[in-house]
Amino acid sequence: MDSDSHAAFVRDAAETAACFGDCLRPNGFELGCFVVVTIDASQAREMGVAMHIVAAGLLFSAVAFAQQSPSVQVEWDDILTPLSTRPACQVVVNPLIVRGSQIHDQVFASLRTLVTGAQNLGPIRFVPWLPYPRLGVAALDPPSGSNVCGFRDEDPTPVPVILACPALSHIVAVDFASFGLPTQTYCGNLSRGPCHAPASVATVTQACVGKQNCTLEASVSFFGGVDPCPDTPKRLAVQLQCSAGSNVTYWDFTHLDPLMEDFMGATAALGAEVIINFSTPPTWLYNTAGVRVGFPDQPLGETWSYEQGTQLVDPTATAIGQYYGRLLAHYTDGGFTDECGVFHPGYLFNISHWEVRLSYNRGRPAVL
Repeated sequence: MDSDSHAAFVRDAAETAACFGDCLRPNGFELGCFVVVTIDASQAREMGVAMHIVAAGLLFSAVAFAQQSPSVQVEWDDILTPLSTRPACQVVVNPLIVRGSQIHDQVFASLRTLVTGAQNLGPIRFVPWLPYPRLGVAALDPPSGSNVCGFRDEDPTPVPVILACPALSHIVAVDFASFGLPTQTYCGNLSRGPCHAPASVATVTQACVGKQNCTLEASVSFFGGVDPCPDTPKRLAVQLQCSAGSNVTYWDFTHLDPLMEDFMGATAALGAEVIINFSTPPTWLYNTAGVRVGFPDQPLGETWSYEQGTQLVDPTATAIGQYYGRLLAHYTDGGFTDECGVFHPGYLFNISHWEVRLSYNRGRPAVL
């Protein structure tokens, strides 16, 4: 770029900066214009001074705009349209509202008082959500055919894992068992890791085979008393084979139903509108590269890492739609039929609004 061209470019850049001043504060209020400067690579080194001028102009304009104090005059007597806003509240699932909590009774008594005493009350939202998977997800593992699997982390206070084949069937074999560091994968794709208790298979076989259900414990004492890897947190993974014709699913409303009963009894049963939002779908509906995402064994256990994956395993969203459809049927249609044709009895609640993941959350697209 020769000296004349460079000077012209600097002059144009300065005028651009001045333009930005007008664009940022026309009439002292509104923001409004967009300027694009295009250069080629050979000009880039020589135009540094010009770009500084543009930047300085922008900075000056922004400071000038920030220093102004525009006034707004409100015409309170000029009514354009009446507002229809109604007071509402949201009940978020957490251990403090679970039966047995010290404040459980008072929480729902206060909710009933609100419903019966408030004027023009809006819908009350109920949200089982991410930090407490066992309080908010109705099927924490995918269907596994004729196999039944169980997973537990070692804990100073062990939580037993109860494995059961469907009714009228029984456990016929141990396909996999490892107490140590088995791979964190889903049922049907389990394998040993670098740490494994030698007595794993024999212990599980003795406890389970020939029975309809069995109870196991993720502890050194349960698996022979020999620690396969001392000072290392261990876990248990088990896959059992059920007798022919079995179809295993993991629908479990043990902890969800009492919460719904208490909420609906304090709201919809008294005439309130409700919005139900089971905001956390099962992680197995998402692509997690084959890794089974763990969650606390304790019913009230908390985790902030349960939601993993951003792409649905089923890109048509049929599977996630069926999950939420069955969940809705459980609470409004008297029950539902699961993926294997088994009917699960439920409720006939009057739910005025059913909300399904209306926000973009943790990189996951909305599902309606």
